[in-house]
Amino acid sequence: MSDSGRSSTPSTESLSSNTSSRSETEVFHDPSITMTLEGIIDSVVVANISGTILFANTATETMFGYPKEGLKGQNVMMFMPEPWKSHHHGFMSAYTKV
Repeated sequence: MSDSGRSSTPSTESLSSNTSSRSETEVFHDPSITMTLEGIIDSVVVANISGTILFANTATETMFGYPKEGLKGQNVMMFMPEPWKSHHHGFMSAYTKV
């Protein structure tokens, strides 16, 4: 903790403000972000609001068998079984209206 009694860990608000001026793809060219996500032993897939995959870590490649670079630009629906796959677009449309 800092002298003010608050945690020195960056808040979600500060992370958001630091990345909001950069494009979606620019954020994942930041070595500190990609190193952090690559260090996670579980699969991490980051997609934008339309479901387009922006980033997948190495664990995703190992778990699902797809080359991680080949996942970029694909839709996250590729990981979903039916019936969720058929309804995903509707779910996302409803979510964005909230």
